[in-house]
Amino acid sequence: MHPATSEAPDPIRVLVVDADRRVRSSLEALISVADGFTCVSCCAGPADAFAVLESQPVDAVLIDPRLPDVEIGLAFMEAAHGRWPHLALVAMAGSDELAPPALRDGAIAFVGKSGQPEDLFAALTRGVQRGAIV
Repeated sequence: MHPATSEAPDPIRVLVVDADRRVRSSLEALISVADGFTCVSCCAGPADAFAVLESQPVDAVLIDPRLPDVEIGLAFMEAAHGRWPHLALVAMAGSDELAPPALRDGAIAFVGKSGQPEDLFAALTRGVQRGAIV
């Protein structure tokens, strides 16, 4: 008879991409204390984010589409979605006006920066699960 084993699932590996250093720091701290999640890196812009995506395993990207402006952020999302279609892109911004273009350009979910942490983690989890199904 073998003893029962209960292996915890691997944590969801999240890359944070936001131009604001304070936001990156806050999100990194929040993700680091959440069960089932780990922050693999934080980046201020697309070039650094692409370098992380090319060199480390990442399950989800939490991104503010304004990097430093909307066109750059949306272009990053579209390119990342095209290259890594199973990657869960979750857009996060201060206003809901960016939700439609973010969802059009590859985001699987949009959450407001003033929302609850539970909503953020639910969106990340749903995105990773949806990517695994595709």
